[in-house]
Amino acid sequence: MSRASALFFRGIRSRVAELGGAAIFIGALLAAALMWPAAHASSTRSEPLPRGADTLHIRLSAIDTLATFEAPTSVRRDARGRLYVLESPRHRLHVLSANRAEQYTIGGAGANAGQLRRPAGFDPTNGQALLFADTGNGRIQRLDASGRALEVLPIPYREETLAPVYPPGGPNSAPTGSGRPRAVQSTAGSGLIVLESDAPAVWYLDRDRAVVRRLDAFDTHFRDWRPQTLVRSGLGALWVLEAQQPRVLITDALGSIIAHRSLQAHAEGGFVDGFASGAAVGLVQPHAIALVDAETQQLRRHWRWPTAAAPLQSATASRDSLYLLAGSHLLAMPR
Repeated sequence: MSRASALFFRGIRSRVAELGGAAIFIGALLAAALMWPAAHASSTRSEPLPRGADTLHIRLSAIDTLATFEAPTSVRRDARGRLYVLESPRHRLHVLSANRAEQYTIGGAGANAGQLRRPAGFDPTNGQALLFADTGNGRIQRLDASGRALEVLPIPYREETLAPVYPPGGPNSAPTGSGRPRAVQSTAGSGLIVLESDAPAVWYLDRDRAVVRRLDAFDTHFRDWRPQTLVRSGLGALWVLEAQQPRVLITDALGSIIAHRSLQAHAEGGFVDGFASGAAVGLVQPHAIALVDAETQQLRRHWRWPTAAAPLQSATASRDSLYLLAGSHLLAMPR
């Protein structure tokens, strides 16, 4: 080391010694200020779901056609094995018995109790009560298995007081709301979780329909948040699936955010639908289905849908089968 360099470093050490604890304290503050934005960003940034399963290519020859509809938009299954196919443009729901031998329809166009207007989503719960996101009428409806209205709940566009109706007093006593509910899920405690698509926002309601929490894009840290549908996992957590990007927001039943994740999907774009299957969640894209562990978010299985076939619109599952909506057909295939 040259004499000039030695004198330079000796001067620095002398100056630091003169400043003593003050220099150390100021340096610590500067370091903390520089590190805080990075630490804060890493705590809120979504992490990709890891790939943990091989891709399975669906063979059309292994698929059975169960039924054909004019304009099906989503399919669900209840614990008794009944299948439900929603035809949103026709304002009605088809119910298929477990053995597929019987089928009946509920709904119909209109604004009265029990009638629907372009419902975007529904939850069959246990099959004894059906929940509808009655989108065109701006409300949630709870109907019994025969289609009789048990509850009408107008959904506002903004954070306003909710006014549930238990039950409607007559054929013309079914109010509408200013919001556009797109999806609805029941909770274990008889509460409701509602996705309002215009805001967009997710409402968490208790059994008395009091608002527990309302999440919007500001709460999620995603300015481009475009929620598509809701899935309540077998563990009770709520998964909010996005329409334009393969991202999921996971909350508990009271609206506290557990995680937001980006799926490293084999297919581009967001999700068209989702479903619960035991301790897993199915994520549906137009040409793929991913089955993800509800607790660890690890990928269990991935199916590729043929690109030459009509895109997938919806799916649900039993222990042994996948039920798919593609084009006008309700399809079944072994898992």
